[in-house]
Amino acid sequence: MFTSLLLRTISGWWKFAIPEYTLTMKILITGAYGLVGSVVYQHLLKVKPEAKIFGLGRRRQISDRIDPRKTFDIPENRLFISDLSNLEEVYEILRGFDTVVHMAADPRPDAPWESILKSNILGTYNILEGSMRAGVKRVIAASTVMVSWGYFDKDPHKSIRLGTADSQTVEKYRILPTDPVQPTCLYASSKVCLEAMAKTYTSTHPISIFCLRIGAVNSEDRPSPGCRDCWCSHRDISQIVEKCIDAKPSAKFGIHYAVSESLWRSFDIESAKRELGYVPLDRVPG
Repeated sequence: MFTSLLLRTISGWWKFAIPEYTLTMKILITGAYGLVGSVVYQHLLKVKPEAKIFGLGRRRQISDRIDPRKTFDIPENRLFISDLSNLEEVYEILRGFDTVVHMAADPRPDAPWESILKSNILGTYNILEGSMRAGVKRVIAASTVMVSWGYFDKDPHKSIRLGTADSQTVEKYRILPTDPVQPTCLYASSKVCLEAMAKTYTSTHPISIFCLRIGAVNSEDRPSPGCRDCWCSHRDISQIVEKCIDAKPSAKFGIHYAVSESLWRSFDIESAKRELGYVPLDRVPG
């Protein structure tokens, strides 16, 4: 009896000290064989050994955006195969998960509408609706800096992106998460839809969703000349996802730019610093 009481007391204190959903967390990463999804999956395996990490992909094959020398595999008992087009199937997969990191999408800026509709819009709806029905507590959803791409059609943002603006101009005109979106392709438009759906679900259901406007992540993990203003390193995309997972349970909704540091950084990351504690680990040289 004493032992039972002691265990109940310890258990009660432990749950009070640490949010309950962090104790035996079960996490699903969709798009786990994609470039960003694979980086995040492998990072979470290292930093959350106590958690049960699962992956989901359309097929058991790594993306052609990944350097073939960096191959990895997901154990069969930790992998789901789905294209996310069937809501009931998605719901059954999501039952029992605490957190979903939704990275699955067709990332091509020139992708045809049929693929965008199925993969990015219907797939996202099924993840959010399925998560709500299954009792998932938090979703971290991949948006993109490309929702703001239209700003670069004219100055001062055009000059900032080209690296010809002075430092005062760069700091003064950084694009905020609250600025109006300016997508210039269907892919970016689908991510605007994702953000709107996320807001709808957090406003009407007891679920927390963070939307990350992810910058230029590449297999080489180094900035190319054309993305000095929006590069995001593997370490930085991994740590901002981790910080979203670990954010306090009362944090219901947020849209944040996920980019590394740079003298030419076009996007404001103060909200991510303030609300998530995100501070870039890497920066563009220069």
